[in-house]
Amino acid sequence: MAPNGHVYTPKRTKDYEQKVALCALGAGCKPTELSVSVTLSIYYPDARRRDIDNTVKSVMDGLNGLAFADDSQVVDFTATKSIDRERPRVEATITEVTSVH
Repeated sequence: MAPNGHVYTPKRTKDYEQKVALCALGAGCKPTELSVSVTLSIYYPDARRRDIDNTVKSVMDGLNGLAFADDSQVVDFTATKSIDRERPRVEATITEVTSVH
């Protein structure tokens, strides 16, 4: 948080969120009004220590408004991390959920 009390998002994070959004648009994502299940498979380029929750937040922020109208629609979520030195990436699967218990 910035000293003035406002939330600050670093430029690098904003750029990554925009890249996620462009990939989502390129994949033909359209926002749904239904509840959704989200699965993220995260492939990092090396074994350096990283907090998976930071990647998850950036990806979810990039998908918000594109793959679902609002991230409050997410009723089920799974994330895994692995190493792929040759092709680091995030694979996202968003599935509409027709019944929520």
